[in-house]
Amino acid sequence: QWGGVDVLVNNAGGRCDGPLLELDESAWQRALEIHLLGTVRCCRLALPAMIERGEGAIVNIGSVAGLRGVKGIAAYATVKAAVMHLTRCLAMEVSQHNVRVNCVAPGIIDTDFHAVTPAEAKKHAIDNRIMLHRLGKPEEVAQTVVFLVKNDYITGEVLMVDGGLTMRIA
Repeated sequence: QWGGVDVLVNNAGGRCDGPLLELDESAWQRALEIHLLGTVRCCRLALPAMIERGEGAIVNIGSVAGLRGVKGIAAYATVKAAVMHLTRCLAMEVSQHNVRVNCVAPGIIDTDFHAVTPAEAKKHAIDNRIMLHRLGKPEEVAQTVVFLVKNDYITGEVLMVDGGLTMRIA
């Protein structure tokens, strides 16, 4: 009735915090289910129609936390790294069908997700780690998603939306 899926944005999220030694297997399973397997499942549902039509765009939401280990969020960082690698693998598999797959990796964005981050930790990040010296805005992430959906010649990429945070990661 509604036709096929032209664009898929995988943006499910949830916090999976805690030191590695304190996270039980259920916490790891929850992180996998939400961030990685949820993305895989949605891609598997949308791709057949995209392949049949010979076009489509998928944008997965990763995180700069997936670029390197981050203290206290090992499960989250690990599964976000997997989402970034899934993006590249999937792009290689479906590019011959004119289906593009990319990833947006936000940094510290001013959302409820980061509301639990202590104010002093945010201030330290703004002052010392984020080159633009402010938190990102949700609409800046959304604009990047729209850019990737509209650009027909980008696939397999991970775009950081982080105010220069990853430039300071050595």
